[in-house]
Amino acid sequence: MASSGAVQAGSGGRAMKLGGAVLLVALAALSVWLLPREIAAERLARAGPAATVARLSAVGAPADMPLSQRGRVALIRGCLEGLVGTLSGLVVGRARARLSERCAAAAETAAQEWPGHGPAFLVRAAALAAREIRRENQLALARPQRVEALLEAARRRAPAEAWQAGWRLAVAMRLGPPEALAGLYRARSDMVILSESPPGDALARLLVRHPDWREEVGAALAVASARARANVAAALRRLSGAAGRDNDG
Repeated sequence: MASSGAVQAGSGGRAMKLGGAVLLVALAALSVWLLPREIAAERLARAGPAATVARLSAVGAPADMPLSQRGRVALIRGCLEGLVGTLSGLVVGRARARLSERCAAAAETAAQEWPGHGPAFLVRAAALAAREIRRENQLALARPQRVEALLEAARRRAPAEAWQAGWRLAVAMRLGPPEALAGLYRARSDMVILSESPPGDALARLLVRHPDWREEVGAALAVASARARANVAAALRRLSGAAGRDNDG
């Protein structure tokens, strides 16, 4: 009986060793498959959002969501800059369509893996809004309520983060004037959050680019703190002064 037990113990030990070896081989194979993707993501993170936009809008480029936090932040930032930010005017036609599709796919993956991740929903909203804006002749007939729903989902997941509030407002304002929206997204809450974040430039810049939102911003600031109103007013004065100097030059 003792001999039988020893045999069983020996068999169990060999099985465990074999299982461990198989696991090590599988992990090694996985690392070989993932390593190039993570190296590429790290390079893009170092290069900045313009490199990410160029990569995602190129023909045949993959849009896999990086595993590292740094890589994911870089991809999200690049998508936002290319879809609704400072680089959006440089990406047109088919390149813009590719950027929109790849950013939406990557954000969908992130949303499934991390349901509480606000930026994933924000990028999905930006990608959908970019597709709607591109079809200007249909925009009046196809108000993207889905964009508003995604913006509100993103807001609920990160209601107090000013940088995300700024991007959400940038997406919403590109859809048209306030009366064109269905009201699914609580834009005024984000305006208050953004105004409370000194020096107030982010909200002021959005207001300069989208003057048809002036009354809506005013209504939001009416319930904000005096400091918030002062932040935005000072920022508007700075922007007006800068514009005046540029014109004089």
